[in-house]
Amino acid sequence: MQSQNLHLQYYVNRASNIPMENIKEEARKLIDKLPENSTWDDLMYQIYVRQTIEAGLADSKAGKVTILTRSANQCLPFI
Repeated sequence: MQSQNLHLQYYVNRASNIPMENIKEEARKLIDKLPENSTWDDLMYQIYVRQTIEAGLADSKAGKVTILTRSANQCLPFI
């Protein structure tokens, strides 16, 4: 269980702009929003979604994005 917690902590903090002392509070907010019959998988999914969104926002802020229309045009010849 300790290993899983450290692994989860890595993914939550990896691209997060949230200071470490606020991670627990943010995790509690995620847990409070889950239905009573939620599973560990439900919680892990919510953490994954949150981390993915934060990483995307950080990439966008840093200019590390590809304009969708350009990507779509590059894929059209293959469709």
